[in-house]
Amino acid sequence: SPASTAVTVNALPSGSLTAAETSGTANNDNVICAGATVTFTATTGFSNYNFKVGGNSVQTGTSNTYITPSLTNGASVTVDVSNTNCTTTFGPVIISVKTLPIASIISQKNITCSSGNDGAIKIMASGGTGSYQFSVNNGGSTYTTGSNSNPYTFTDLYANIQYKIRVIDNNGCESPAIVP
Repeated sequence: SPASTAVTVNALPSGSLTAAETSGTANNDNVICAGATVTFTATTGFSNYNFKVGGNSVQTGTSNTYITPSLTNGASVTVDVSNTNCTTTFGPVIISVKTLPIASIISQKNITCSSGNDGAIKIMASGGTGSYQFSVNNGGSTYTTGSNSNPYTFTDLYANIQYKIRVIDNNGCESPAIVP
């Protein structure tokens, strides 16, 4: 009678890789503004996770989460997961990274009297995508938003206030603040 041998076949790991982000015009759409943080999460329950960006390993270990603020446009993120000598890949998740708009001061009018509010700042936007919104913040959390005309002039500005100027583009990407 022939001898029999028991063979154990381990199933390939199954699961998924997801991306979470709150950048741009819609959350979790895999479209972000440059420098935005993205959290990648793979299905739990595996002994090892090897996250890769563009095929290059960026994090290996037991964590099923990879967080990064440094993706480039078209970044392809995958994760190799292993369990009981079996390895498979989840992904890819492709991230579209949009460039930030840039705000520049092209002219400013100083206040004529220390208690006055006749100051003005003319802002030019470049970079980014599409039409722009112009914002001036006087240190609080509220913005005065200008129209989509480029350049845009903020008027009625007061003396002795530190204003922060920002530009937001069609993708919801915001320029770094500039202070006149």
